[in-house]
This record gives sequence, C-alpha cells and structure tokens, in this order.
Amino acid sequence: MPYLKFNTTESRYTDYQFKPLTEHLIQINGIKEYTLTGFKLYTDNDKVFGDYSDYIYPYHKDGLDEYSHIYSNNRGYLITFKLDNQIINEQYVLKYEDVKEPTASKSGYRFVKWDIDIPKFGEITKDIVVNAVMEKVPTLAEAREKKSKELSEICKSTIIAKHTVKLTNKDDVFNYSEINQLNIANAFAVAIVAMQRGLKNMVIPLYNADNICETFSCQDILKIYVAMQTVITYNLTLCHQLQEQVLSMKKLDDIERIQYNENYLSGDYKVNFNAILEQAKKMAESLLYVPTEKESPAQIKDSDSE
Repeated sequence: MPYLKFNTTESRYTDYQFKPLTEHLIQINGIKEYTLTGFKLYTDNDKVFGDYSDYIYPYHKDGLDEYSHIYSNNRGYLITFKLDNQIINEQYVLKYEDVKEPTASKSGYRFVKWDIDIPKFGEITKDIVVNAVMEKVPTLAEAREKKSKELSEICKSTIIAKHTVKLTNKDDVFNYSEINQLNIANAFAVAIVAMQRGLKNMVIPLYNADNICETFSCQDILKIYVAMQTVITYNLTLCHQLQEQVLSMKKLDDIERIQYNENYLSGDYKVNFNAILEQAKKMAESLLYVPTEKESPAQIKDSDSE
C-alpha cells in the first residue's frame, strides 16, 4: 500500500490525504505528527514517487484540527513588529491574511496604529518591518482641554461655512465670518430704520458668499439676519453645552467619545440646549412677522406681549 514517511522517522503512514494548496504549500490530513524534516511519498513496493524533502517550514492556518498540517518549501517573508525599536514579534508568512498582529503595550501609553497598513489579502513579496505608533494617555484635565478646543474649532468652521438662505424670490448663499456678521448686522439696522419710516421699497446692498454685491429688500435683509442669528445661536449653544458637559465628565473614554452633535448632549445640558433654541425660534418668528393691513398697532402690540 502506498505510504508517506518523514525523512527522520521510520514510521509509515498509509491513512492520509495529500492536498497541494499552492506552489509552496501542501496540506497533509490524517497524521497527528508534525515533523518539519520533509517527507517522501512511496509506492507499495517502496519506490519514491514524490519527494518533498524541502517542505521543512511550518505554515499556520486557523481552523485546522490536530490531524491536519500545512508544510511549506518556503519559510515565507519575515514580518517584524517593533515597539520603540525593540522587536515584540516576528513571523514568517506567505500571505497577508495569515499575519497575526501582536499586542503592543507600554505603561502610560496606548496603541494608535501600525506605521504601515498591512493588507488584508494578497501574497507577500518582501520582508517588512512594522512599528507601533503609541500616544501618551492624557489626564482628565488634558482630555477636557483638548476636546473643548476641538469643539470650538468645529463650531467656528461651521459658522463661517456657506449657508443657503431662502429669500422672497430666490435662494442665496452667505457665510458668517466676523466681517460678514458685522455687514449683515449693519444692513439689518438700516432695514429696521427704513421699515419704521415706511420706506417699504428701499433696497440695501450686501455681499453674498461669493463676494458679489447685490441689493436686497428690507424683508429679505431681515431673513438674512435671522438666518445668520439662527446658525450662530445654534452652534454657539451646542458648543457651550457640549463643553460644559465635557467639564463634568469623569471618564476619559466618555470625554473622547463626544462629537459635535446635539445627540451627544444629555441631562440638563440637553434641556438647556432645547430651551435656548426654543426662545431663539420665538425671537426669529417675531422679527419676521409681517402684520396684515387689518391689524391695528394695538393688536400687533398685544400679540407680541402674549
């Protein structure tokens, strides 16, 4: 009966399965022994019909039982993992999917990433050295300060971004940089005076986000101003409430998990946020309110006081 025999043993194995996997990998099933000395396949009259004496390197694969082993005639390429220039793990592998990433740990630091992105699949064609990127674990005070600064920067960039405003006859785009906030506030003041004096047809010049000067009706200037204040109030309120919440947090993970989004507000901070926005909404509605000709000044005043 044909059999398999390892080069350094006399044991003959007849109940086995020989399964070539790739050019450099062969899987043997049915033999518990895992001897890395190479092997040969023999006919029933002791003639060699398969010489695999150079398959002396181990190849590890998840899911194999104790009677299944893979042998290689190529030790693979060396993957070296380092931390602070010290070797923490070395592996000889042929495929990226077989690389086992070790754990990199250092007192007072936490793992961020490996400095080289290791592919999930594919053949390895060269030796690789991979270094652990670590960062110092911040104190609570440091984490709060960092998160607060991050929230402020996002708030500012959101406010000065381009915002579309729906006007009487079209949509226009504005950004709310400090100088544009001042220009819009000035235009709003002019519009109020004009409306108080009955100058309904007066138009007011103002630059949009593309730095194009256009003229707008008093009512549209009010809409632009209210839209600006809505954006500013929303973002400043969100930022401040998130910052206050961060200052109250006692766990590092909770602080770092916070994002610039109202869904991350909780408890009193969420209540305060909603209350401020509700009041801002009422103020905006009051500014944009246009009385009908049938309403007397007294009716309008009573309506505002309710």
